[in-house]
Amino acid sequence: MDIIKEIVESPAVLKEIYGDLAKPGVQQAGKALSTVVGLGNTVLWPVALLNEKAKISLEKNLNKYREKLEEVPEEDVCEVAPEVGVPIAEKLSYVTNDELSEMYAELLAKASQKSKANNAHPSFVNAINNMSPDEAILLKSIKSMPGIPFIEVRLSKKESRKWHTLDSMKAGLSCLGDLQYPNNIHAYVSNLEGLGFFQVRQDI
Repeated sequence: MDIIKEIVESPAVLKEIYGDLAKPGVQQAGKALSTVVGLGNTVLWPVALLNEKAKISLEKNLNKYREKLEEVPEEDVCEVAPEVGVPIAEKLSYVTNDELSEMYAELLAKASQKSKANNAHPSFVNAINNMSPDEAILLKSIKSMPGIPFIEVRLSKKESRKWHTLDSMKAGLSCLGDLQYPNNIHAYVSNLEGLGFFQVRQDI
């Protein structure tokens, strides 16, 4: 294990991933991840670098992370808590979806800064783990909105005064065209509500 950890932490591996050790953000990334590499599946990073497909994913995702640290002063960089860093690092080695990898990289970047580490709770990793790519797009599009009004669409029969629901949640979301499975919007909203991102209310 110690030998593998030394390999992962060596400048050669950083150079393999980032190409140029002088590139902005590389030293910050190396410092922040010093307590993470060698734990969990990060010991497989050297192996991943030998597989072309895995190498592309790992390099792309770690570069997203590096870019987020480019402007961070070195004195604000801190070692990432393993409880947050290890599961994220494992995901970055194989996640290919841009929306999800962006969320992982953003969370890891916050955990790498003394001024923001308190906002990187381990439970957030599990929340991303339980999201689909479509849900990541949906959450990104509504996160700055104070609320999302919606209506319930009903079909009523005048003679019997009976009705049935056609759509329990009809909302004008601009991101629907970006979703791979827009018809699953109800399931997405239900899951995101269950994860605690927002609350659906029908009493206002």
